[in-house]
Amino acid sequence: MLPHKVQIRDWLSGSENDDGLRLTKVHRLLVRRGIEVPYSSLHRFAAKHSEFGKGRITVRCAPCQPGELTEIDFGRLGYIVDPETLRRQLVWALVVVLVYSRHMYVHVTHRQRLEDIIDGLEAAWDFFGGVSARVILDNVKSAITKPDRYDPFFQRIFNDYAGYRGFVIDPAVVRHPTGKPHVERQVPYVRDNFFRGETFLDLDHVQRDAIRWCLETAGTRVHGTT
Repeated sequence: MLPHKVQIRDWLSGSENDDGLRLTKVHRLLVRRGIEVPYSSLHRFAAKHSEFGKGRITVRCAPCQPGELTEIDFGRLGYIVDPETLRRQLVWALVVVLVYSRHMYVHVTHRQRLEDIIDGLEAAWDFFGGVSARVILDNVKSAITKPDRYDPFFQRIFNDYAGYRGFVIDPAVVRHPTGKPHVERQVPYVRDNFFRGETFLDLDHVQRDAIRWCLETAGTRVHGTT
């Protein structure tokens, strides 16, 4: 991999206006170029030549049962060019994670409206083949009218939708990201491993590739706690 040392370092370090790519994405880009190398070898190479890898603090979470709990969160992905107007449009991802299995679904959208949340959840339930008993979400104004730790008010339509689908709404504590730690960690993973470094034709193209990525990449990971 020495001939590609500079390129690997550039991918990982990024630029002034752009953060570096994740090592898993670098591994995929190398494979596309015909450079077959085990991920473990790439990790050692990057650690030696690019100062990759720093210690992280991890928090052990309470276990749950299969189908019990889902965490959702919006994350900013980046921009695509609208094929009709040729203007850049911001793309968001509604990331839906089944806590027990860590299986993930990604719904892409240009906004964070209530209908986008419901559309994303509907697509996720279809993707997973079922609805979880409880859904933890951030205090998004379109779904949570009044965020409160003990007595929150839910948007009426979203509350009706939860009743129709049969799940309990569980809003995360305000400004407390560890309230939904499984999806919080996945938002940057989706952005860096899936979206960044790619070229998309339109939002439908992003969504098709997101589903394939969920099945072939994110869905094949081995988690030490599952």
